[in-house]
Order: sequence, then C-alpha cells, then structure tokens
Amino acid sequence: MILPRELEKFAVQIEAHLFGHILPFWCGPALDITNGGWMAWLSNDLKPDRSQPKGLIVNARILWTFSAVHRSKANPLYQQMADRAFDFVMDKFWDARDGGAFWRLTDAGEVMDDSKKIYGQAFYIYALTEFYRAFGSQVALQRAKELFELIERHAHDEKFGGYLEVCRRDWSEAGVEARLSDKDMAEVERDVQEAKDAGIQGVPLYIFGGRFAVSGAQAPEYLAEAIARTAEVEAVE
Repeated sequence: MILPRELEKFAVQIEAHLFGHILPFWCGPALDITNGGWMAWLSNDLKPDRSQPKGLIVNARILWTFSAVHRSKANPLYQQMADRAFDFVMDKFWDARDGGAFWRLTDAGEVMDDSKKIYGQAFYIYALTEFYRAFGSQVALQRAKELFELIERHAHDEKFGGYLEVCRRDWSEAGVEARLSDKDMAEVERDVQEAKDAGIQGVPLYIFGGRFAVSGAQAPEYLAEAIARTAEVEAVE
C-alpha cells in the first residue's frame, strides 16, 4: 500500500519534471519556427527530420496540455503556447470544405492524409473544450460542438451501435485500407503473400495441421476425413 506521504513526495517529483523539463522542451526546441506548430520528429540531439508528417493526435494533445496546465498554474508563456496550438489546429488541420480534422499533414502544413479518423476527431474535441475552459473561447466551443454533430451524423453506427473507425474526407465510410495502420497493412500483405506462396488462389480454403488444404464448398464428410487424417498424422509424430 502506498502511503499518503509517499504519494506527496512522488507528486513533487512529477511536478518538478513537468515544469522543469517536459514543458520547457515543448516551449523551445520542439517549436517549428519555420512552418508553424511543432516539429514532427527530433533526434536525440534535437536535429529535425522534415520528411516526417505532422499528426492530428500530437497537435491536439499539445493544445490540451497547455490549456490544462494554464488552468492549473497560469502563465503567459503557457497561454502563448496554447494560442499557437489553437491557431495551428484550426488553420491547418480543419477541413473547411467538409468539416472535421485531417489526420496528417506534411512538415510544411499541406494535407497528406485527409481521412477523418474518429479517434483523432475525439482528441480534437477534447483539446478544444479544454481551451474553452481555460480561456473562455466561444470559437473553440462552437467548433467542438460542430465536430460533435458531424461525428453523430456521419460516424455513428445506427445498425450495430458504436462508431465507425474511419471516414473518408466527405464523411462516407472508408474501406478497409483506410482503417488499417501502416503496421496492420504490412501484416495483411504478408499474410496474403504467404497464402499465394502456399498455392491458395481463392477463399474459403481450409488448412489442417499445416499439411492438408481443402477448398471450400466441400461435403461435410470430406472435411471430417481431412480432420481425421490430420489427427492421425499428428498422433504418430
């Protein structure tokens, strides 16, 4: 059990680290003086890689952070950083044509991925409402409400409940390629290639024990025989 005295000590350490190290980093080296906002990627020695994209999640979190910390410990610098983040997400990430926030920008602030990933839209609302709480911005509050209504109108799944994961720019439901991250897509492509290497040309196709391949639309007894033969082989081994 953690004692209250230990929690107090830990809280002091966390606060010192936040105000002495983390926030100064985002107020200084991480700023993108050239293109606005913040750098997307910095090496350990603080050298930027301008080939990396600027993401919605990071920028929304920055807006939330400086808004929240200003509410806790008001400081003109934190307000300046919150204003900077607010301007960037409103001017660069917001889709003036269809509404909602773009998922990813280039280093220069051009749209790189115009999909409306609901995870990112939620962070956008989260950040705007915290900015409103900190500074009373009616613009932020109205934009948060506007985005909430867009999500309810276009991304709510009336049939199964919950929400779609990704919409296209015009808020139509995206295909599977848009719902997958780069990592997930690589795994899918690898599985497809393995299937091709195994001679699989169509689906469904069942593989038993890594030995016997049976195409779909077979009689039940045929599948039962394949299962039995697989069991026999594995029993011998």
